[in-house]
Amino acid sequence: MNAQTGGTVLSARARWGGYARGGLRAMCWIGIVLAGSVAAWVAYRIVVPTYCTDHMRVRAQIATLGGKAEAFRKDVGRFPRSLNELTISRGLGPYARTPELIDPWQRPLYYRIEAAGEGFVLFSLGHDGRIGGEDESRDVGYVPYVPSEDGA
Repeated sequence: MNAQTGGTVLSARARWGGYARGGLRAMCWIGIVLAGSVAAWVAYRIVVPTYCTDHMRVRAQIATLGGKAEAFRKDVGRFPRSLNELTISRGLGPYARTPELIDPWQRPLYYRIEAAGEGFVLFSLGHDGRIGGEDESRDVGYVPYVPSEDGA
């Protein structure tokens, strides 16, 4: 008993111990819930495969290869005469690997330089290998942006 106040003197541990233990329990539960949530999300991403079609792959492949042809032009001063020229080691190249020149259906990508050499067309004929088509059979192409002479 405290002679001055007439009450019982409690240690700091006794005064705050209950609060500290309750807070610690709450923090443990929060940590367990967060860890479980992260583990569930990771498991979902591993177990459920990401849906990616061949058509999606060829769109990404053509966009990447088109960018590589534009990089070739910035370095060399002209577009490559053929896609195979992107695979040659010289200067800053090679810009591409040979497997990148084949679409997911095992056909070569089509590449053509415009007559003036100011642009090119790069495309795949899709799943069916014919011009036109719908869904997985539709063509996928890449045409770089070339500003016009009037600045538009």
